[in-house]
Amino acid sequence: MAGLATVTQGAGFAQPFAGMVYGACGGAVCFWMVSVAKGRWGYDDSLDAFAVHGIGGLLGCTLTGFLATNQVNDALKLPNGVAAPLGLIDGNGAQVLNQLIGAGIGVAFVVVGTVVALKLTGLVAPLRLNERDEVEGMDLAIHGEEGYSN
Repeated sequence: MAGLATVTQGAGFAQPFAGMVYGACGGAVCFWMVSVAKGRWGYDDSLDAFAVHGIGGLLGCTLTGFLATNQVNDALKLPNGVAAPLGLIDGNGAQVLNQLIGAGIGVAFVVVGTVVALKLTGLVAPLRLNERDEVEGMDLAIHGEEGYSN
C-alpha cells in the first residue's frame, strides 16, 4: 500500500523502473513512520493513514521532481517544439523545488481543511471519548450495544 501511495504521483511521468525506486523508498519510509515515528512522536492514527498516504504522497511528489522524464510524457514543449525536460533526470533541477512548493501548498490546504472540519465536528459531537469509554469501546459507550461479541 505504501508503494502505491508513493508511486501514484509519478504515474504518467516516470519510467517503469523508477516505480521500483518509488516503491522501495515509499515502503522503507512509510514502514519507519508506522513502526518508529508514530510511537516516538505519539500521534493517534489507528489506520496509519498519515504515515502511509500522507508521508508516502509527499515522498512521491518529491521523487517525481527527480524522476519525471519527457521519454514518458512529451506533452510539454519548448518554444522550438522540442519536448521540455520534466525532472532532474532530464536536467530540470528546478522541478524538484516546484514539487516541494506544490507539496507545501497541499499540506497547508489539508491542515486548514482538517482544522475547520474538526472545529465543525466539535460543535455537534465530542472529538474524543473519555479513557473509560475508549477502553470499553465506542459501540457500547455511544450506541449502548456491543459491535462484536467475544
